[in-house]
Amino acid sequence: MVGQHADVGIGRRKMREFDMRLFAKKVVVYYIIFCRVCLSRTSMLRFYYHHAVLEAISECVKRNVLKEYLSDHESEVLDIMTTLFDQESLTKQMMNRQYRMGDARRLVNDVENIMSHYGVSLAEACDVTRCSVEEYYRAKNLLNSEM
Repeated sequence: MVGQHADVGIGRRKMREFDMRLFAKKVVVYYIIFCRVCLSRTSMLRFYYHHAVLEAISECVKRNVLKEYLSDHESEVLDIMTTLFDQESLTKQMMNRQYRMGDARRLVNDVENIMSHYGVSLAEACDVTRCSVEEYYRAKNLLNSEM
């Protein structure tokens, strides 16, 4: 009799553990859905992250995705998601600027190396590198603005 009760207790505990794992997986899936809705909204409403996240929260509540949590913690979710998207946007801007700086550095170095090694004019060096004189000056100004 004692062994029989022990088996039933173990079975209930295992069922509870199974239910918790299933619940955790369900929450993760709902969180992924929420993140995808946020991403789709932010791609449509570029740079209006606050409004985009509000729309995503509203849509997920309507679709019953994390409804209770999003309803109870809307301001916290809004702050966190807006901060994440702002940070991502700033990171992309910095990377784009670094790429532009690298391109400008390469262009200026190429033109100046051709001018010094071959004794040609700026216009001729720009022709060789397939850029205009205006592009050269824009690149030079961009590099000078960094110093």
